[in-house]
Amino acid sequence: MNYIESSFKFKGGTCELFARSCKPSVELPAQPVCVTILHGYGDHSGRHVHFMRWLAEQGVSSYALDFTGQGQSPGARGYIHKWDDYVDDAVAFLNQPIVKSESCFAMTPCRFLLAHSHGGLIAARLLQSRAADIPKLDGVIMTAPFFGPSLKVPGYKIAAARLFQNILPKIRINTGLKDTMMSHDPAMIADSKNDPLLSHIATPRWYMGSLAAIEKAITPVQCQQITLPLLVHFSDTDPVADISIAKQFFDQCASKDKEFKTHPGLFHEILRETGRDAIFADILQWISLHTAAPAK
Repeated sequence: MNYIESSFKFKGGTCELFARSCKPSVELPAQPVCVTILHGYGDHSGRHVHFMRWLAEQGVSSYALDFTGQGQSPGARGYIHKWDDYVDDAVAFLNQPIVKSESCFAMTPCRFLLAHSHGGLIAARLLQSRAADIPKLDGVIMTAPFFGPSLKVPGYKIAAARLFQNILPKIRINTGLKDTMMSHDPAMIADSKNDPLLSHIATPRWYMGSLAAIEKAITPVQCQQITLPLLVHFSDTDPVADISIAKQFFDQCASKDKEFKTHPGLFHEILRETGRDAIFADILQWISLHTAAPAK
């Protein structure tokens, strides 16, 4: 084992949140690199541990948090008082001394943000509205960013969310998503079925807040705020997130250095899919190409 794992708590936007890190066990002579991971809705940082360990084996440190109401962080499951609290969580996390300084290395690291699914929406709003409040980033990677569903949301669920968002904002509504929609890998499907922290419920307050966030995130004027190098990985058969809306978002971003990679036949969680090692390697290669030269 060539990595060191640890966990810690920090003050998020509204409460104390859980976070974890995974670092190389020895300091490497190359330019240090740090990746901060934003998980998807109903998800948690633990579902990225296999990728974090792989990164550490390649000499890359990583950090991941559990957003409010998800994973090991407190709060009603799937509930957020206001959607922008997620952005506040991300800002607070990126400004934590342990994440910001990467103190195990002597040099300032290159920092990358990797955001999955709903985490991609959070990353978009973070870069569009709060970029001045976080440390400098060298690039952004999104896997299956969620800017709209592939599946049509039943009308009764939309009506219920609109009706209850203010009077019963925490009422639990099943998302209808299944573990078999996330990956073809039997081991990953079994892991999901046995994961007590994984949630398949939504709340009216989160749902209506996410619709408003999406509406803002995909407007041309907001997309123009994103200028960092951008890499997006998506499956053309994703049963959860709509690839066409994600492509619309991508095309409108002002980043001069951007790449959209499509993977045929995969499901939503492409970092937990069969053949994920090739995607891991592609992400690492992209990070390497976008790592600033060491200071002299």
